[in-house]
Amino acid sequence: MCLLAFCMTLFMISVSDKFSYQIFHLLFYQLSIFIMLFIPCWFSTQLTIKSEKIPFAAYSCPWTGASKSFKSELMIFLLNCQEPIQLKAMDIVDLSLETYMAIVKSSFSYYTVLNNLIFGEE
Repeated sequence: MCLLAFCMTLFMISVSDKFSYQIFHLLFYQLSIFIMLFIPCWFSTQLTIKSEKIPFAAYSCPWTGASKSFKSELMIFLLNCQEPIQLKAMDIVDLSLETYMAIVKSSFSYYTVLNNLIFGEE
């Protein structure tokens, strides 16, 4: 959905009259879509990076002199922390900065194709 919105808004900006009210409206709309998609992708990437550090931090605690129950709980905790936390959109797509950049690159590619189809023969 964002990919289509990016592409179509870029195309509408390119066919709009320069310095018109519509072009400023479309630019702000495009910027808001970029930000609206960027924020959850950035936070999800940060969450993944931080969650990858949890097993190392847990292992670095002074567990060698701890009780047997603490050691077994730490082992269970470490086994459960092996997979980093990754947020997904609708359980389909991972939210990450890589996904964000793929969406932005694809939308510009689709915009370029659409622009060449419409204005390429002039």
